[in-house]
Formats: sequence, structure tokens, C-alpha cells
Amino acid sequence: LGAPHPAPGPPAALMFALGLSLANLVGYSLASAIGIACRSPSAGMQLGAMLALYSFLFCGLLVNKATLERMGEHLAQSGSAALGGLVRALPATSFMFRFLEMVLVNELGTIGAPMVDIEQRAIPGSPHYPAVHVPGPYILDFLGYNHGDEGAAGCWLDMPCAAWADLQALVLWLVAGQASCYLLLRFFVSDPH
Repeated sequence: LGAPHPAPGPPAALMFALGLSLANLVGYSLASAIGIACRSPSAGMQLGAMLALYSFLFCGLLVNKATLERMGEHLAQSGSAALGGLVRALPATSFMFRFLEMVLVNELGTIGAPMVDIEQRAIPGSPHYPAVHVPGPYILDFLGYNHGDEGAAGCWLDMPCAAWADLQALVLWLVAGQASCYLLLRFFVSDPH
């Protein structure tokens, strides 16, 4: 599942802070565009809440990418190829998917042995099982996230290239959100005075 490489501390922290800031700015831009487009405040609030719920639903933790890909393949085989392709593309329409992938690639994708320990909590009367060692890239692969570089040494600042791609996608989301706000303000809003 790829060769792990150590993530440097300060660049990883800087990338996390930058990704968190970009994700918040993207959410703000999209909510602002909805607020500009809707004349009714209640409709704008409802659409903004639906955007947030949609982004969190398809971010990869509640409905993971692997499940959506299997569902899309099933739909494509049953005769609805367009719907199958749409279902497979749903994670790409969630900006939170890119943020969480970037964070998890930085945290789990760079972990070498002994990896992640999963232990059973002590429940009275139940048998005790030994800790299970799970590699970080395996967890990322199970959730449908990109698990870093395939044997590469990393991109700029020795950070995984997958994390940089997610950061670039968040920047594109931000530019698209700001452009939509500008276009909505420029062409659809006029001063009533």
C-alpha cells in the first residue's frame, strides 16, 4: 500500500492549519453564494444547512468512497450507467472530502511500523483479545481515501503528494466559490435606492 515516509512536524502542522483555513473559507464562500442567490433568508438558511449536511455526508466518513463505487458499479451493470457514474462522483462534489483526505494522509499515511494499535476496552465478563496492529495506509484505503505516494519520497517539504493535491483542490473550490459570489453580486444584485 505504498512506502510510508516520515512527515516533518512543522510543515505537517502548517499544512493542517492551511487546509483547515481553506475548508472554512470554502464553506463560507459557498454559504455566501447561497445567501446572495436567495431572496428569502429562510430559504437561504435551509439551502446553506443542506449544503453543510451534503458536504459532511459525502466526506468519506459517513458514506465512504468504496461503498459509493460499489453502488455505482451495481447501477451501471443494471442498465443505468449515467446514474452509476453520478453516484461514483459524489465524493468529488464535497469539499470536506478533500480536507479530511489531506488531514488523514498527513496523519495516517505517513505512519510506519508499529502502525495503529486498536485495543478492546475491558468489558467485565468478556474475553480479552490482543491488540490488533493496523497499518495507516490500510485504514485510508478502506475509507476510500488516497493513501499517499506509491513509493515516492514526497513532494515539496517532504509532504505526501496526495496531501498537496487535496490542498490544490481546496484552493480551486475557494476560487470557484469567490467567483460565484462575485458574479452573483455583479449581475444579479442591484441597489434598490
